[in-house]
Amino acid sequence: MTIWLGSPNFTPGRQGHQLAVMPSWVVLHTMVGSWQSANDRFQQAGQEASAHYGVCMDGSVVQWVKESDIAWHAGVWEVNCDSVGVEHEDMGHYDAPRPDALYSASAALVLDICTRYGIPIQRGNVAEGVPGIIDHRQTGYATSCPDTLDTDRIIAMAAGQGGDVLTQSDLAAIKGLLDAATAPGQRDWASTEIGELTTEQGVVNTLAAVTVALATLTVKVDALKAGGVPGATVDLTPITRQLAALCAHLGLGTA
Repeated sequence: MTIWLGSPNFTPGRQGHQLAVMPSWVVLHTMVGSWQSANDRFQQAGQEASAHYGVCMDGSVVQWVKESDIAWHAGVWEVNCDSVGVEHEDMGHYDAPRPDALYSASAALVLDICTRYGIPIQRGNVAEGVPGIIDHRQTGYATSCPDTLDTDRIIAMAAGQGGDVLTQSDLAAIKGLLDAATAPGQRDWASTEIGELTTEQGVVNTLAAVTVALATLTVKVDALKAGGVPGATVDLTPITRQLAALCAHLGLGTA
């Protein structure tokens, strides 16, 4: 359950940006204090600071800004426009370990956000335009935030909770579909006017989002196949639905 707190510090809308159109990021922060102290700051208009969410030491989650609006958290405007900011309580001890409850809640929140917008559950890179999950210090803003918060652990936990296990035959089937979609004489999924694809969750995926999702899957599948690891794990949410919808639209088989 997420507790709504609200904040006057946000920009309504996304200024023409869409989280479902890559690149988009989940930016991880540390509060350098309690959630109450962060809330006190975010309630002051003069502070010009906020975040979408806060994850507390006991695993509870608070929210200051709607995801449909821009929170002022990254220190870099373009990153603000294309990201969701998640603060983490540290009780002022930013260099100390955090409890398991905080990591579990953060991973679940990150998984939920990434699943809804098609953001790959991986380490992102702002400079290279790679979507995913990033530390505040990776936005280009001069900061050490989130300090010793173990963000690799959060990413790994989120990926583990959202992953499906693939056999080698599964990998070969998916790779075959991707190859068929881009083979000579076939319709090109990257340039065909597909419009919006209908999934079980509604009409939410645009051509750009599908293209990024498939490109991400291609990289993951190639890496796993190259490693030859039976039963390898890869995050397929929500890529599998996008892949199935795209293949159906192109009239491809479902190996």
